[in-house]
Amino acid sequence: MGEEARSGRLPGGLPHETPREVTPGEILRLVLGVLVLLLVVDLLLVALDARLPINRTGHLLRAKWTLLETAAPERRVDWLVLGDSSGNQGVDPTRIRELTGLESLNLCTVGACLAVDDAWMLERWLDTRPAPDKVILIHVYDVWRRAEMGNSCLVNLPLDREQIEAARPAIELSSGKRRKILTFRWLPLLMQHESLSVMLRDPARFAANRSHLDELGFDHQDRADPERVRRNMAEHLAENRVTPPELSALNRAALTRIAELCAAREIELVIAFAPILDEMAELPEFRDYLARVAAPLETFAAEHPKVRLVFREPMRFSATELETVDHVVGAAARRYTDELVRQIGD
Repeated sequence: MGEEARSGRLPGGLPHETPREVTPGEILRLVLGVLVLLLVVDLLLVALDARLPINRTGHLLRAKWTLLETAAPERRVDWLVLGDSSGNQGVDPTRIRELTGLESLNLCTVGACLAVDDAWMLERWLDTRPAPDKVILIHVYDVWRRAEMGNSCLVNLPLDREQIEAARPAIELSSGKRRKILTFRWLPLLMQHESLSVMLRDPARFAANRSHLDELGFDHQDRADPERVRRNMAEHLAENRVTPPELSALNRAALTRIAELCAAREIELVIAFAPILDEMAELPEFRDYLARVAAPLETFAAEHPKVRLVFREPMRFSATELETVDHVVGAAARRYTDELVRQIGD
């Protein structure tokens, strides 16, 4: 045996270590330690998200349902605004009051909820509060084709499984879907890792992307992102080329339920398209796609006396006025609200 080996060193003076035997108990303790660490991190995320929302989708859903549930029983609004996040930051109730003297409330949530969440919120409102004169439904064109509610919606809705499955239109949750919802609710690290990554890598961007809801449900955003808008346009066009422009069965069921609720209370239902990027709206392939999306909505409106469609030509905005292809920021929200009021009239 050489001198280096006897001294416990390899040639060149590097130490030589012989791995010791690892017992099954030590491996088990290591695995349990890692699991405990992950559980602690997830519990911290749950606590943090309640105080400093990590993900806009979850915060928005909880905030809008809280706005609904905490409204006084005698509260009456003239216009109840429902829909997705394009309406959330596009329709300003304060501006509606300035223009018309009417009271309104913006309960728009996210596109992952389709029009189903709109039906549930409307029914809840009518069960406990006076009926509005109008229900305004704001959605991005691509929401109408979606066949299923997204996990980001189902996980963050402040409703339990029994409430979801008892609501109309009914949503049937498979055992696998129920397990996934439960897992994501209690292990948010699995679902919010991208938002958490942004928060850690770019705190300024994370702060800028947070919701800024006022007491009437309007989410004022003022940070345009032209580069992101153009990336988003490419994503939309690519998806449109492989996805048929149809009204999905679930959205049709939701629309039917909303129309039933409105008809029973003599409420006018107004369906409106969200804002859109001007560059995309000018493309022949997009204009053709949009026309085929609008066709079943126009047919639905024609079949229901108190339903109408406005913004058949979505209002156009430049990339410097948008956060994505369909989410306005700053003064553009005021312009969209002004045009919405003009098109609705009376």
